[in-house]
Amino acid sequence: MEKTSRVLKGIAIIRLVIVCIVILLGLCATAWLIIDINEQKAGFTFSYDELVDNIEKVEIVYVENYSSGDDKKIEVIKTLDYETSLLLIKDFSEVKYISPFGTPPEPYGECIRLWYKDGSYEIYGSNGTSERIAWCYGEEEIQKFEQIISKYK
Repeated sequence: MEKTSRVLKGIAIIRLVIVCIVILLGLCATAWLIIDINEQKAGFTFSYDELVDNIEKVEIVYVENYSSGDDKKIEVIKTLDYETSLLLIKDFSEVKYISPFGTPPEPYGECIRLWYKDGSYEIYGSNGTSERIAWCYGEEEIQKFEQIISKYK
């Protein structure tokens, strides 16, 4: 009988430990979501140094329909020289973006296309991006982005 009692106590302790672990994981997940939501509220910017290190070429483009996957739907308005590209990247790195849950709209209208040294590119618009789940954070940031387009095209 005593052996059975010790076994039952051991099982109870194991259950208690499992419940504590589950509660702890739930609290960690909740804290992570709160932190993530607060970061989204604040928005984020792209690193100027990282962009400069990885960008080969910068273009101002007009995107008619990115989802078609047809590069013919992307019209190059202007290809920037190196010095102007650095200035645009500096301005661009000051625009706040947000990464919300779900899929944002794809870029359309006047956008910035950043060509990377590996031959790939990303298109950034005030309303969405081609590769990342992000868009400009609020009306003020949309205006900043549109001013960049106007300034460099």
